[in-house]
Amino acid sequence: PNSTTNTTTTNVAVQSFVNGALSGMIAAACTTPFDVVKTRRQQRITSSDNTYNTMKRIVQTEGIQGLWRGNTTRMLRVAPACAIMISCYEL
Repeated sequence: PNSTTNTTTTNVAVQSFVNGALSGMIAAACTTPFDVVKTRRQQRITSSDNTYNTMKRIVQTEGIQGLWRGNTTRMLRVAPACAIMISCYEL
């Protein structure tokens, strides 16, 4: 009985950790364009461009991939945090 309980708890912990990491990566990938726009708008203190115009300028100058600049680094930062948070919550 004790071995089965430990195995079940371990399986739940591992599954929660993996699911948390994957969900964090998906969330980071979906929100990176908005994070890029936010950062660009913060860098241009004198500009009064709105989010749409900033996004449009990035696509015109860097292509659509410019909106996902830094995505890999962001996913590597977010995934472990989400994995730990979700696995701790589930246990």
